[in-house]
Amino acid sequence: MGAGLELFAQRKDDVEIAVDISLTPIQRGLETLMIVVMRLRTADLAPGTRAGSASP
Repeated sequence: MGAGLELFAQRKDDVEIAVDISLTPIQRGLETLMIVVMRLRTADLAPGTRAGSASP
């Protein structure tokens, strides 16, 4: 999505989390499809927390 961009997603509990997003175009005949991968940046989590848990 662009080098050096800080991207965030918002969870259902309104907590913002840092994410990485990758976009890959796939050519299929005359169509162009996009594969989108969104990953949680786990390096930004506090020690001892899990990705799915709410912040204290």
